[in-house]
Amino acid sequence: MRARIKPSGIAHKELVLKNHLLPMLGDKRLDAITTRTCSS
Repeated sequence: MRARIKPSGIAHKELVLKNHLLPMLGDKRLDAITTRTCSS
């Protein structure tokens, strides 16, 4: 069954990604991200 996500939910996820995750993680590869990376 396909998940149904409201447009507002998608917008919120994009905002979190753009404003919080990408600035914190930068150009790191996914396999280089650790719990220490995320807690700093």
